[in-house]
Amino acid sequence: MPKKIPSAFRSLILGAAMWSAAQSSPAADVAFPVFEAAPCCQLCPHAADPAAYNTKFLDAFRTLVQGSDGWLFRAESDLSAQFGTTPEGLDRLVEFQRALRERGTELVVMVQPPRGVMHADKLKGSGYSYDVEGARASYRRVISDLRSRGVAVPDMETLLTTQDSSEYFSRNDHHWTPEGTRRTAKLVADRVLQMPQFKSVKRQTFVTHKEGLVTKNGTLAKAASELCGFGSPKQYFARYVTEPADAGGDLLGDEAVPQIALVGTSNSGPSYNFSGFISEYLQADVLNISVIGGGMDGAMLSYLPSEEFRSNPPKILIWEVQHFHNLGDLSFFRQAMPLLNGGCNGKDAILEREVVVRPTGSTEVLFNGGGAVRPLKGRDYVLDVQFSDPTMLEMRGVVWYTSGNKENLRVEQSQHAPSQKGRFVTSLRPDGNWGDQIFLGFDVEAIVPEAPVTATAVSATGANTPAAKPAAGAPLKVRARLCSAHDTGMRARGADESRVVAGVAGVAGAAR
Repeated sequence: MPKKIPSAFRSLILGAAMWSAAQSSPAADVAFPVFEAAPCCQLCPHAADPAAYNTKFLDAFRTLVQGSDGWLFRAESDLSAQFGTTPEGLDRLVEFQRALRERGTELVVMVQPPRGVMHADKLKGSGYSYDVEGARASYRRVISDLRSRGVAVPDMETLLTTQDSSEYFSRNDHHWTPEGTRRTAKLVADRVLQMPQFKSVKRQTFVTHKEGLVTKNGTLAKAASELCGFGSPKQYFARYVTEPADAGGDLLGDEAVPQIALVGTSNSGPSYNFSGFISEYLQADVLNISVIGGGMDGAMLSYLPSEEFRSNPPKILIWEVQHFHNLGDLSFFRQAMPLLNGGCNGKDAILEREVVVRPTGSTEVLFNGGGAVRPLKGRDYVLDVQFSDPTMLEMRGVVWYTSGNKENLRVEQSQHAPSQKGRFVTSLRPDGNWGDQIFLGFDVEAIVPEAPVTATAVSATGANTPAAKPAAGAPLKVRARLCSAHDTGMRARGADESRVVAGVAGVAGAAR
Protein backbone atom coordinates (compact mmCIF):
# COMPACT_ATOMS: atom_id res chain seq x y z
CA MET A 1 0.00 0.00 0.00
CA PRO A 2 1.50 3.37 -0.98
CA LYS A 3 2.66 5.69 1.79
CA LYS A 4 0.86 8.97 2.41
CA ILE A 5 2.83 12.13 3.09
CA PRO A 6 1.93 15.83 2.92
CA SER A 7 2.29 17.24 -0.58
CA ALA A 8 4.54 20.01 0.73
CA PHE A 9 7.28 17.44 1.39
CA ARG A 10 6.77 15.11 -1.58
CA SER A 11 9.31 16.76 -3.90
CA LEU A 12 11.95 16.89 -1.16
CA ILE A 13 11.67 13.19 -0.35
CA LEU A 14 11.47 12.20 -3.99
CA GLY A 15 14.66 14.12 -4.73
CA ALA A 16 16.45 12.44 -1.83
CA ALA A 17 15.32 9.02 -3.03
CA MET A 18 16.60 9.71 -6.53
CA TRP A 19 20.01 10.79 -5.20
CA SER A 20 20.30 7.74 -2.96
CA ALA A 21 19.39 5.35 -5.75
CA ALA A 22 21.81 7.00 -8.14
CA GLN A 23 24.69 6.39 -5.71
CA SER A 24 24.08 2.64 -5.40
CA SER A 25 22.78 1.44 -8.79
CA PRO A 26 23.26 2.12 -12.48
CA ALA A 27 20.72 4.54 -13.88
CA ALA A 28 18.94 1.81 -15.79
CA ASP A 29 18.32 -0.16 -12.60
CA VAL A 30 16.84 2.68 -10.55
CA ALA A 31 13.35 1.92 -9.24
CA PHE A 32 11.83 5.03 -7.76
CA PRO A 33 9.36 4.69 -4.88
CA VAL A 34 5.77 5.73 -5.49
CA PHE A 35 4.08 8.15 -3.10
CA GLU A 36 0.50 9.37 -2.88
CA ALA A 37 0.08 13.03 -1.92
CA ALA A 38 -2.28 13.57 1.00
CA PRO A 39 -4.08 16.82 1.88
CA CYS A 40 -1.85 19.15 3.85
CA CYS A 41 -2.31 21.80 6.43
CA GLN A 42 -5.89 21.66 7.68
CA LEU A 43 -6.78 24.22 10.33
CA CYS A 44 -5.85 23.22 13.85
CA PRO A 45 -8.46 23.13 16.68
CA HIS A 46 -6.87 26.30 18.09
CA ALA A 47 -8.23 28.26 15.07
CA ALA A 48 -11.81 27.58 16.18
CA ASP A 49 -11.31 29.45 19.47
CA PRO A 50 -12.39 33.12 19.17
CA ALA A 51 -10.16 33.99 22.12
CA ALA A 52 -7.10 32.95 20.12
CA TYR A 53 -7.55 35.96 17.82
CA ASN A 54 -5.97 38.25 20.40
CA THR A 55 -3.82 40.56 18.27
CA LYS A 56 -4.77 43.55 16.13
CA PHE A 57 -4.02 41.55 12.98
CA LEU A 58 -5.81 38.36 13.99
CA ASP A 59 -8.87 40.26 15.19
CA ALA A 60 -9.85 40.90 11.56
CA PHE A 61 -9.95 37.15 10.82
CA ARG A 62 -12.13 35.82 13.64
CA THR A 63 -12.76 32.95 13.15
CA LEU A 64 -11.20 30.97 10.32
CA VAL A 65 -13.25 28.23 8.68
CA GLN A 66 -11.70 25.47 6.56
CA GLY A 67 -13.25 25.07 3.12
CA SER A 68 -12.47 22.61 0.35
CA ASP A 69 -9.62 22.84 -2.20
CA GLY A 70 -7.47 24.96 0.11
CA TRP A 71 -10.11 27.65 0.70
CA LEU A 72 -10.27 29.58 3.97
CA PHE A 73 -13.11 31.83 5.15
CA ARG A 74 -13.66 34.35 7.96
CA ALA A 75 -16.82 33.49 9.89
CA GLU A 76 -17.54 37.07 11.03
CA SER A 77 -16.90 38.76 7.67
CA ASP A 78 -17.11 36.31 4.78
CA LEU A 79 -19.89 34.19 6.27
CA SER A 80 -22.16 36.81 7.80
CA ALA A 81 -25.74 36.51 6.62
CA GLN A 82 -27.19 39.86 7.72
CA PHE A 83 -25.66 43.21 6.84
CA GLY A 84 -26.59 46.65 5.58
CA THR A 85 -27.56 49.85 7.33
CA THR A 86 -30.53 51.43 9.08
CA PRO A 87 -33.12 53.87 7.70
CA GLU A 88 -31.30 56.62 9.63
CA GLY A 89 -28.04 55.49 8.05
CA LEU A 90 -29.58 55.72 4.60
CA ASP A 91 -30.75 59.24 5.42
CA ARG A 92 -27.18 60.26 6.20
CA LEU A 93 -25.86 58.69 3.02
CA VAL A 94 -28.49 60.52 0.95
CA GLU A 95 -27.55 63.80 2.64
CA PHE A 96 -23.91 63.15 1.77
CA GLN A 97 -24.87 62.34 -1.82
CA ARG A 98 -26.85 65.58 -2.08
CA ALA A 99 -24.00 67.62 -0.63
CA LEU A 100 -21.63 66.15 -3.23
CA ARG A 101 -24.17 66.83 -5.98
CA GLU A 102 -24.33 70.50 -4.96
CA ARG A 103 -20.63 70.66 -5.76
CA GLY A 104 -21.12 69.04 -9.15
CA THR A 105 -20.14 65.50 -8.14
CA GLU A 106 -22.40 62.47 -8.53
CA LEU A 107 -21.76 59.54 -6.19
CA VAL A 108 -21.67 55.90 -7.33
CA VAL A 109 -21.60 53.27 -4.56
CA MET A 110 -20.14 49.86 -5.44
CA VAL A 111 -20.79 47.33 -2.65
CA GLN A 112 -18.61 44.24 -3.03
CA PRO A 113 -20.56 40.95 -2.71
CA PRO A 114 -19.89 38.58 0.23
CA ARG A 115 -17.00 36.20 -0.27
CA GLY A 116 -18.99 33.32 1.18
CA VAL A 117 -21.85 33.85 -1.25
CA MET A 118 -19.58 34.03 -4.29
CA HIS A 119 -17.84 30.78 -3.33
CA ALA A 120 -20.43 28.92 -1.25
CA ASP A 121 -19.55 25.71 -3.10
CA LYS A 122 -16.20 25.69 -1.33
CA LEU A 123 -17.96 25.27 2.02
CA LYS A 124 -19.40 21.87 1.16
CA GLY A 125 -18.15 19.29 3.63
CA SER A 126 -16.78 21.97 5.96
CA GLY A 127 -19.36 21.29 8.66
CA TYR A 128 -19.99 25.03 8.99
CA SER A 129 -23.64 26.08 8.93
CA TYR A 130 -23.86 29.09 6.62
CA ASP A 131 -27.16 30.67 5.65
CA VAL A 132 -26.12 31.40 2.08
CA GLU A 133 -29.68 32.11 0.92
CA GLY A 134 -30.15 34.56 3.77
CA ALA A 135 -26.86 36.25 2.83
CA ARG A 136 -27.90 36.52 -0.81
CA ALA A 137 -31.21 38.08 0.21
CA SER A 138 -29.47 40.49 2.58
CA TYR A 139 -27.02 41.60 -0.12
CA ARG A 140 -29.82 42.14 -2.63
CA ARG A 141 -31.69 44.14 0.01
CA VAL A 142 -28.67 46.43 0.53
CA ILE A 143 -28.51 47.13 -3.20
CA SER A 144 -32.27 47.65 -3.39
CA ASP A 145 -32.33 50.00 -0.39
CA LEU A 146 -29.60 52.18 -1.86
CA ARG A 147 -31.25 52.24 -5.26
CA SER A 148 -34.66 53.11 -3.77
CA ARG A 149 -33.15 56.23 -2.18
CA GLY A 150 -31.75 57.44 -5.49
CA VAL A 151 -28.15 56.32 -4.98
CA ALA A 152 -26.42 55.20 -8.17
CA VAL A 153 -25.49 51.52 -7.71
CA PRO A 154 -24.12 49.11 -10.35
CA ASP A 155 -26.05 45.88 -11.04
CA MET A 156 -23.84 43.97 -8.61
CA GLU A 157 -26.54 41.44 -7.77
CA THR A 158 -26.10 39.89 -11.22
CA LEU A 159 -22.79 38.47 -9.95
CA LEU A 160 -24.76 36.12 -7.69
CA THR A 161 -26.35 34.28 -10.61
CA THR A 162 -23.88 34.71 -13.48
CA GLN A 163 -22.04 31.49 -14.35
CA ASP A 164 -18.30 32.14 -14.57
CA SER A 165 -15.55 29.58 -14.06
CA SER A 166 -12.99 32.17 -12.90
CA GLU A 167 -12.43 32.72 -9.19
CA TYR A 168 -13.92 36.02 -8.02
CA PHE A 169 -11.98 35.98 -4.74
CA SER A 170 -8.63 34.45 -3.80
CA ARG A 171 -8.63 31.09 -2.02
CA ASN A 172 -6.78 32.21 1.10
CA ASP A 173 -6.85 36.00 0.83
CA HIS A 174 -9.70 38.42 1.50
CA HIS A 175 -9.12 40.38 -1.71
CA TRP A 176 -10.75 39.70 -5.04
CA THR A 177 -8.76 38.35 -7.97
CA PRO A 178 -7.90 40.42 -11.07
CA GLU A 179 -10.61 38.46 -12.91
CA GLY A 180 -13.14 39.32 -10.19
CA THR A 181 -12.01 42.93 -10.47
CA ARG A 182 -12.53 42.89 -14.23
CA ARG A 183 -16.07 41.53 -13.93
CA THR A 184 -16.95 44.18 -11.35
CA ALA A 185 -15.39 47.01 -13.36
CA LYS A 186 -17.63 46.11 -16.30
CA LEU A 187 -20.74 46.45 -14.11
CA VAL A 188 -19.51 49.76 -12.68
CA ALA A 189 -18.78 51.09 -16.17
CA ASP A 190 -22.20 49.99 -17.44
CA ARG A 191 -23.83 52.04 -14.66
CA VAL A 192 -21.65 55.10 -15.25
CA LEU A 193 -22.41 55.02 -18.98
CA GLN A 194 -26.10 55.52 -18.12
CA MET A 195 -25.46 58.68 -16.08
CA PRO A 196 -26.15 62.10 -17.62
CA GLN A 197 -22.94 63.41 -16.00
CA PHE A 198 -20.86 61.07 -18.14
CA LYS A 199 -21.94 62.73 -21.38
CA SER A 200 -19.60 65.66 -20.78
CA VAL A 201 -16.64 63.55 -19.59
CA LYS A 202 -13.63 63.71 -21.90
CA ARG A 203 -13.11 60.42 -23.76
CA GLN A 204 -9.74 58.79 -24.32
CA THR A 205 -8.67 55.43 -25.70
CA PHE A 206 -7.36 52.98 -23.10
CA VAL A 207 -6.02 49.48 -23.70
CA THR A 208 -5.35 46.66 -21.24
CA HIS A 209 -2.65 44.00 -21.51
CA LYS A 210 -1.19 41.29 -19.32
CA GLU A 211 2.13 42.07 -17.69
CA GLY A 212 3.64 39.43 -15.43
CA LEU A 213 2.01 37.83 -12.41
CA VAL A 214 0.37 38.83 -9.15
CA THR A 215 1.66 36.66 -6.31
CA LYS A 216 -0.60 36.31 -3.27
CA ASN A 217 0.73 34.94 -0.01
CA GLY A 218 -2.77 35.29 1.41
CA THR A 219 -3.92 37.29 4.43
CA LEU A 220 -6.09 34.40 5.64
CA ALA A 221 -3.16 32.05 5.10
CA LYS A 222 -0.99 34.32 7.23
CA ALA A 223 -3.58 34.26 10.02
CA ALA A 224 -3.74 30.46 9.79
CA SER A 225 0.05 30.31 9.99
CA GLU A 226 0.12 32.42 13.17
CA LEU A 227 -2.56 30.26 14.76
CA CYS A 228 -1.50 26.81 13.57
CA GLY A 229 2.14 27.17 12.58
CA PHE A 230 2.07 25.98 8.98
CA GLY A 231 2.48 27.66 5.62
CA SER A 232 0.08 27.64 2.67
CA PRO A 233 0.88 27.64 -1.04
CA LYS A 234 0.94 30.94 -2.87
CA GLN A 235 -1.57 31.85 -5.56
CA TYR A 236 -0.59 33.33 -8.88
CA PHE A 237 -2.74 35.48 -11.13
CA ALA A 238 -2.16 37.33 -14.35
CA ARG A 239 -1.33 40.99 -13.74
CA TYR A 240 -3.26 43.43 -15.92
CA VAL A 241 -2.10 46.93 -16.79
CA THR A 242 -4.27 49.53 -18.51
CA GLU A 243 -2.63 52.42 -20.32
CA PRO A 244 -3.75 55.21 -22.66
CA ALA A 245 -3.30 54.22 -26.28
CA ASP A 246 -1.77 57.64 -26.99
CA ALA A 247 0.78 58.36 -24.29
CA GLY A 248 2.01 61.46 -26.12
CA GLY A 249 -1.00 63.65 -25.40
CA ASP A 250 -1.07 66.86 -23.40
CA LEU A 251 -0.55 65.70 -19.82
CA LEU A 252 -0.01 69.16 -18.35
CA GLY A 253 -3.16 71.01 -19.34
CA ASP A 254 -6.34 71.31 -17.33
CA GLU A 255 -8.02 68.79 -19.59
CA ALA A 256 -5.62 66.14 -18.26
CA VAL A 257 -7.32 66.22 -14.84
CA PRO A 258 -9.57 63.11 -14.73
CA GLN A 259 -13.27 63.86 -14.31
CA ILE A 260 -13.98 60.49 -12.73
CA ALA A 261 -12.43 59.51 -9.38
CA LEU A 262 -12.27 56.25 -7.46
CA VAL A 263 -12.00 56.07 -3.66
CA GLY A 264 -11.69 52.67 -2.09
CA THR A 265 -9.63 50.11 -0.23
CA SER A 266 -6.71 47.87 -1.14
CA ASN A 267 -9.10 46.11 -3.53
CA SER A 268 -8.61 49.16 -5.74
CA GLY A 269 -4.81 48.95 -5.50
CA PRO A 270 -2.48 48.49 -8.50
CA SER A 271 -2.36 44.69 -8.15
CA TYR A 272 -5.99 44.37 -9.20
CA ASN A 273 -6.22 47.13 -11.85
CA PHE A 274 -9.76 48.12 -10.86
CA SER A 275 -9.44 51.73 -12.01
CA GLY A 276 -7.67 50.53 -15.16
CA PHE A 277 -10.46 48.17 -16.14
CA ILE A 278 -13.03 50.92 -15.53
CA SER A 279 -11.01 53.28 -17.75
CA GLU A 280 -10.91 50.68 -20.52
CA TYR A 281 -14.65 50.00 -20.40
CA LEU A 282 -15.50 53.71 -20.23
CA GLN A 283 -12.71 54.90 -22.54
CA ALA A 284 -12.18 57.69 -20.02
CA ASP A 285 -9.49 58.46 -17.47
CA VAL A 286 -10.10 57.55 -13.82
CA LEU A 287 -8.22 59.16 -10.94
CA ASN A 288 -7.47 56.41 -8.42
CA ILE A 289 -7.07 57.87 -4.96
CA SER A 290 -7.81 54.69 -3.01
CA VAL A 291 -5.84 53.98 0.14
CA ILE A 292 -4.30 50.57 0.77
CA GLY A 293 -5.05 49.73 4.40
CA GLY A 294 -7.37 52.71 4.79
CA GLY A 295 -10.60 50.82 5.35
CA MET A 296 -13.97 51.98 4.09
CA ASP A 297 -13.46 55.67 4.84
CA GLY A 298 -9.71 56.34 4.83
CA ALA A 299 -9.56 57.39 1.19
CA MET A 300 -12.76 59.44 1.28
CA LEU A 301 -11.86 61.37 4.43
CA SER A 302 -8.41 62.25 3.09
CA TYR A 303 -9.74 63.18 -0.37
CA LEU A 304 -12.56 65.55 0.63
CA PRO A 305 -10.33 68.18 2.32
CA SER A 306 -7.56 67.83 -0.28
CA GLU A 307 -6.67 70.56 -2.73
CA GLU A 308 -7.10 67.95 -5.45
CA PHE A 309 -10.81 67.66 -4.66
CA ARG A 310 -11.49 71.28 -3.79
CA SER A 311 -9.88 72.61 -6.98
CA ASN A 312 -11.08 69.90 -9.35
CA PRO A 313 -14.09 68.04 -7.94
CA PRO A 314 -14.84 65.06 -10.21
CA LYS A 315 -18.10 64.80 -12.10
CA ILE A 316 -18.44 61.20 -10.95
CA LEU A 317 -17.06 59.73 -7.70
CA ILE A 318 -16.99 55.93 -7.42
CA TRP A 319 -16.88 54.60 -3.85
CA GLU A 320 -15.72 50.99 -3.46
CA VAL A 321 -16.82 49.44 -0.17
CA GLN A 322 -17.09 45.91 1.18
CA HIS A 323 -20.46 44.42 2.08
CA PHE A 324 -19.85 44.29 5.84
CA HIS A 325 -19.10 48.01 6.17
CA ASN A 326 -21.88 50.15 7.61
CA LEU A 327 -22.63 52.90 5.11
CA GLY A 328 -24.71 54.67 7.74
CA ASP A 329 -21.96 54.90 10.36
CA LEU A 330 -22.37 58.19 12.23
CA SER A 331 -18.61 58.27 12.89
CA PHE A 332 -17.93 58.67 9.17
CA PHE A 333 -20.55 61.33 8.47
CA ARG A 334 -19.55 63.41 11.49
CA GLN A 335 -16.29 63.98 9.66
CA ALA A 336 -17.26 63.73 5.99
CA MET A 337 -20.01 66.35 6.00
CA PRO A 338 -18.02 69.16 7.66
CA LEU A 339 -14.89 68.27 5.66
CA LEU A 340 -16.93 68.59 2.49
CA ASN A 341 -17.85 72.10 3.65
CA GLY A 342 -14.27 73.05 4.55
CA GLY A 343 -14.62 72.69 8.31
CA CYS A 344 -14.23 76.12 9.89
CA ASN A 345 -12.03 77.46 7.09
CA GLY A 346 -13.59 80.60 5.64
CA LYS A 347 -16.15 80.84 8.43
CA ASP A 348 -16.37 83.05 11.49
CA ALA A 349 -15.42 81.08 14.59
CA ILE A 350 -17.96 81.29 17.41
CA LEU A 351 -15.25 80.19 19.84
CA GLU A 352 -11.51 80.03 19.13
CA ARG A 353 -8.41 79.48 21.24
CA GLU A 354 -4.82 78.24 20.98
CA VAL A 355 -3.08 76.68 23.99
CA VAL A 356 -0.06 74.56 24.86
CA VAL A 357 -1.07 70.95 25.52
CA ARG A 358 -0.02 69.59 28.90
CA PRO A 359 2.24 66.53 28.66
CA THR A 360 -0.14 64.54 30.88
CA GLY A 361 -3.82 64.67 31.72
CA SER A 362 -6.24 66.99 29.93
CA THR A 363 -6.04 70.59 28.76
CA GLU A 364 -9.01 72.93 28.57
CA VAL A 365 -9.18 74.49 25.12
CA LEU A 366 -12.67 75.94 24.58
CA PHE A 367 -15.16 77.24 27.15
CA ASN A 368 -18.64 78.62 26.48
CA GLY A 369 -18.70 81.05 29.37
CA GLY A 370 -17.14 84.32 30.39
CA GLY A 371 -20.27 85.81 31.90
CA ALA A 372 -22.82 84.45 29.43
CA VAL A 373 -23.52 81.00 28.03
CA ARG A 374 -24.40 81.09 24.33
CA PRO A 375 -27.18 78.78 23.08
CA LEU A 376 -24.81 76.57 21.05
CA LYS A 377 -26.87 73.45 20.26
CA GLY A 378 -24.74 70.47 19.32
CA ARG A 379 -26.47 69.72 16.02
CA ASP A 380 -25.53 73.11 14.60
CA TYR A 381 -21.77 73.25 15.20
CA VAL A 382 -18.47 71.88 13.97
CA LEU A 383 -15.25 71.42 15.92
CA ASP A 384 -12.07 72.12 13.91
CA VAL A 385 -8.84 71.25 15.74
CA GLN A 386 -5.28 71.88 14.51
CA PHE A 387 -2.19 70.55 16.30
CA SER A 388 1.25 72.07 15.80
CA ASP A 389 2.61 68.55 15.25
CA PRO A 390 1.62 67.64 11.65
CA THR A 391 2.26 63.94 12.29
CA MET A 392 -0.61 63.55 14.76
CA LEU A 393 -2.91 60.69 13.72
CA GLU A 394 -5.25 60.68 16.69
CA MET A 395 -7.12 63.21 18.78
CA ARG A 396 -8.71 62.40 22.10
CA GLY A 397 -10.80 64.80 24.07
CA VAL A 398 -13.96 65.46 26.05
CA VAL A 399 -16.91 67.56 24.90
CA TRP A 400 -18.89 68.98 27.83
CA TYR A 401 -22.54 70.08 27.81
CA THR A 402 -24.44 72.35 30.18
CA SER A 403 -26.71 69.42 31.02
CA GLY A 404 -23.78 67.77 32.78
CA ASN A 405 -23.37 65.15 30.06
CA LYS A 406 -20.07 64.66 28.36
CA GLU A 407 -18.88 62.81 25.29
CA ASN A 408 -15.51 61.10 25.17
CA LEU A 409 -14.37 62.04 21.70
CA ARG A 410 -11.81 60.11 19.69
CA VAL A 411 -10.93 60.91 16.09
CA GLU A 412 -8.43 58.70 14.28
CA GLN A 413 -6.84 59.03 10.88
CA SER A 414 -5.44 56.12 8.91
CA GLN A 415 -1.67 55.99 9.01
CA HIS A 416 -1.79 54.84 5.39
CA ALA A 417 -3.81 57.79 4.09
CA PRO A 418 -2.35 61.11 2.92
CA SER A 419 -1.53 63.26 5.91
CA GLN A 420 -4.09 65.83 7.07
CA LYS A 421 -1.17 67.57 8.78
CA GLY A 422 -2.46 67.33 12.33
CA ARG A 423 -5.95 68.62 11.58
CA PHE A 424 -9.12 66.97 12.91
CA VAL A 425 -12.64 68.05 11.93
CA THR A 426 -15.89 66.65 13.33
CA SER A 427 -19.38 67.87 13.97
CA LEU A 428 -20.67 67.86 17.52
CA ARG A 429 -22.92 64.92 18.21
CA PRO A 430 -26.23 65.44 16.33
CA ASP A 431 -28.19 62.27 17.07
CA GLY A 432 -31.01 61.69 19.52
CA ASN A 433 -31.32 64.27 22.27
CA TRP A 434 -27.61 65.13 21.98
CA GLY A 435 -28.34 67.58 19.19
CA ASP A 436 -30.42 69.76 21.53
CA GLN A 437 -27.84 69.95 24.31
CA ILE A 438 -25.86 73.17 24.77
CA PHE A 439 -22.11 72.99 24.20
CA LEU A 440 -20.13 74.02 27.30
CA GLY A 441 -16.50 73.19 26.63
CA PHE A 442 -13.83 71.06 24.99
CA ASP A 443 -10.76 69.51 26.60
CA VAL A 444 -7.89 67.80 24.80
CA GLU A 445 -6.21 64.78 26.34
CA ALA A 446 -2.46 64.35 26.07
CA ILE A 447 -1.41 61.73 23.52
CA VAL A 448 1.94 60.57 22.21
CA PRO A 449 2.17 61.26 18.46
CA GLU A 450 2.52 58.28 16.13
CA ALA A 451 5.66 57.93 14.04
CA PRO A 452 4.91 59.06 10.48
CA VAL A 453 4.63 56.51 7.69
CA THR A 454 4.68 56.87 3.94
CA ALA A 455 1.15 57.15 2.62
CA THR A 456 0.00 54.48 0.20
CA ALA A 457 -2.71 56.40 -1.56
CA VAL A 458 -2.91 55.43 -5.22
CA SER A 459 -2.96 58.71 -7.10
CA ALA A 460 -2.24 60.01 -10.55
CA THR A 461 0.02 62.55 -8.88
CA GLY A 462 2.01 59.89 -7.06
CA ALA A 463 2.08 58.65 -3.48
CA ASN A 464 1.80 61.28 -0.77
CA THR A 465 4.55 61.62 1.80
CA PRO A 466 4.11 62.42 5.48
CA ALA A 467 4.57 65.93 6.75
CA ALA A 468 7.79 66.78 8.52
CA LYS A 469 7.99 66.66 12.29
CA PRO A 470 8.10 69.90 14.26
CA ALA A 471 11.38 71.03 15.74
CA ALA A 472 12.66 68.75 18.49
CA GLY A 473 11.65 69.91 21.95
CA ALA A 474 8.99 72.32 20.70
CA PRO A 475 5.89 72.34 22.92
CA LEU A 476 2.78 70.78 21.42
CA LYS A 477 0.17 73.44 20.71
CA VAL A 478 -3.46 73.06 19.70
CA ARG A 479 -5.79 75.57 18.12
CA ALA A 480 -9.49 74.76 18.31
CA ARG A 481 -12.36 76.52 16.55
CA LEU A 482 -16.11 76.07 16.94
CA CYS A 483 -18.14 77.27 13.97
CA SER A 484 -21.58 76.88 12.45
CA ALA A 485 -22.26 73.69 10.52
CA HIS A 486 -24.62 75.57 8.18
CA ASP A 487 -25.38 73.30 5.23
CA THR A 488 -23.46 70.19 6.34
CA GLY A 489 -26.71 68.21 6.33
CA MET A 490 -26.22 66.94 9.89
CA ARG A 491 -29.61 67.02 11.64
CA ALA A 492 -30.94 65.58 14.87
CA ARG A 493 -32.00 61.95 14.58
CA GLY A 494 -35.00 60.19 16.04
CA ALA A 495 -32.98 57.25 17.33
CA ASP A 496 -30.61 57.67 20.24
CA GLU A 497 -27.12 56.44 19.47
CA SER A 498 -25.55 56.11 22.88
CA ARG A 499 -22.22 55.01 21.48
CA VAL A 500 -20.43 55.72 18.21
CA VAL A 501 -18.03 52.97 17.26
CA ALA A 502 -14.71 54.16 15.82
CA GLY A 503 -13.63 52.98 12.40
CA VAL A 504 -10.17 53.22 10.80
CA ALA A 505 -10.72 56.94 10.46
CA GLY A 506 -13.78 57.33 12.68
CA VAL A 507 -15.13 59.23 15.64
CA ALA A 508 -15.92 57.34 18.81
CA GLY A 509 -18.16 58.87 21.42
CA ALA A 510 -19.64 57.42 24.58
CA ALA A 511 -22.02 59.12 26.98
CA ARG A 512 -20.72 59.22 30.50
